[in-house]
Amino acid sequence: MDPVKLGIIGTGQRCIYFFVPFIRSFPEKAKLIGIADKDPLRLSSAEQDIGMSLKSYLNYEDLLSDPEIEAVIITTPDSTHREIFEKALSSGKDILCEKPLATTIEDAVHMAKISLGKSNVTQLGFMLRYSPLYTKLKEIVDKGSIGKIEHIKIFETVESYHGATYFRRWHRFVKKSGGLLVHKACHTLDIANWLIGNKPSWVSGEGGINSFIEKEGTSMHCKDCQFRHNCLASYRFGGWNWNYLNQEERKIIENDNNDLCVYQTAKDSIDNAIVNVKYLNDVNIEYNFSTTGNFQERHFTIHGSSGVIIASQHENNILISQTNHPDQSIKTYTRRSDEHGEGDNPLMDDFINSVLTRQVPIADILSGCMSVAIGDTATKSINSNSKWINIDSQLSFLPDNFKSDKS
Repeated sequence: MDPVKLGIIGTGQRCIYFFVPFIRSFPEKAKLIGIADKDPLRLSSAEQDIGMSLKSYLNYEDLLSDPEIEAVIITTPDSTHREIFEKALSSGKDILCEKPLATTIEDAVHMAKISLGKSNVTQLGFMLRYSPLYTKLKEIVDKGSIGKIEHIKIFETVESYHGATYFRRWHRFVKKSGGLLVHKACHTLDIANWLIGNKPSWVSGEGGINSFIEKEGTSMHCKDCQFRHNCLASYRFGGWNWNYLNQEERKIIENDNNDLCVYQTAKDSIDNAIVNVKYLNDVNIEYNFSTTGNFQERHFTIHGSSGVIIASQHENNILISQTNHPDQSIKTYTRRSDEHGEGDNPLMDDFINSVLTRQVPIADILSGCMSVAIGDTATKSINSNSKWINIDSQLSFLPDNFKSDKS
């Protein structure tokens, strides 16, 4: 078969450091035809860095009108997803949208509804569904190894420097990212939804900004700060900062103005939270989220009617404790896993396969809607004295026995 002809909208770090390398590594699977970005400096820089013969567009609608492009990947800031997704859907092209699907439950529901009945392949960038750890965990749960799931307790810690970077980037504003319970927690909440296999019904949250608050004596830019050399959140000039610098910015690396102090910036996203969710099938989850960990971890304790499963992404281990059976420990990675649990390449493989075979992807748009519904509602609950909020009416377009899964 010929490779799928792709266009990428948005030339940020996810485009440059993952999608383009995948396309370059697997030319038999995919071919990059064009890129789009409204920032001319970034577009020009991306074109040079990619180094392929391709078309470049300042207007993404021109890319969507290109008849040579079969499928598009949306990697723009979260608040732009709804508009671009709608126009991509109308263009008839297949779509891989980076997470989160949207920044609000209202936009996510709208996007899910308009995609129903369409022939386009629509996939979310939920790479954890393709991680060996989580695919194995899903298999164990679906086998009924611990009976019916009753409760899941989840701890997620973002490594502290990574967590800090959100508060110098646009992600620190709820209007742009939905807040970190939408932008970042969507991965983990999606795994919970996938394992439980039913719709969330009630959501509550508590949390706030407790770590990245103003500190006396700090400066607005790290380069000017007296604490630059011993601050754990100090900007790493010339290092990895979860952003893409255009070629002009790279020429003045020590004067890079992306070095905003995470303690001085304006922000309204939480940096820690506890989220509780009740599902229609009477399963409950408690999700603890922190942005100041010593390492990246997602830790699940799944209580069932006949046993317990403990899964750690950091330790690459699944421990199964069944009633009247010896404990069983399972490791799944072939090497030390990255933060995405080795799920990135399989995610792209599923997208390419879905485009070619017209099958529904494992991480579909409806899964994206469900995770946004929880994250956005939890954020609203935090801002409403942690009250419980019912989301049955918003998700009523999904059947009661809805499973966010190919099956």
